[in-house]
Amino acid sequence: MKILKPFFTILTLALLSFQTSAQTAQNPIIKNFGGIYEIPSATVFADKSIEYKIVVDAMMAASANDEINPALNNLARLLNLHGLNGTTKEKMNVVAVVHNLATQSVLSNEAYKAKFGVDNPNSQLLDELAESGVKVFVCGQSLKGRGYLDMKLHPTVTVSISALTILTTYQMYGYAALKF
Repeated sequence: MKILKPFFTILTLALLSFQTSAQTAQNPIIKNFGGIYEIPSATVFADKSIEYKIVVDAMMAASANDEINPALNNLARLLNLHGLNGTTKEKMNVVAVVHNLATQSVLSNEAYKAKFGVDNPNSQLLDELAESGVKVFVCGQSLKGRGYLDMKLHPTVTVSISALTILTTYQMYGYAALKF
């Protein structure tokens, strides 16, 4: 029994420290998506004095048609992580090109529902990304190849000839490339 007392004491202290360190997700720029957490031990942060130029290759699919696309949610996280340290959305020049398995994520709610039988779970996220200044393109080649070319898209999304041309062009403009 004497051995168990120190074990329970340590367990209790660990649980109490976990509870006091538990936090609520922060959403400084994209209010309803991409929640992130402050990390008290972090010593390196985004530089809020510079203007960011980022192009994102968004090609991941959600695991189910009624789930948020993880690549789009990572876009929200990207903005929120920079915003956590005070970088404003005005200093975040973010461009994303959606293609491959992520293509269906940018269909209009009506087209998505007709195709998959559920509302597009990405509609509000796409609205919030656009409101924060993110430019979202969709690859025309993926639209054609996946049978979505004649379907209505979310109103904030622009069709490009390809993902490849968006990625190479924006990198030549000096944008850092990320892949989600």
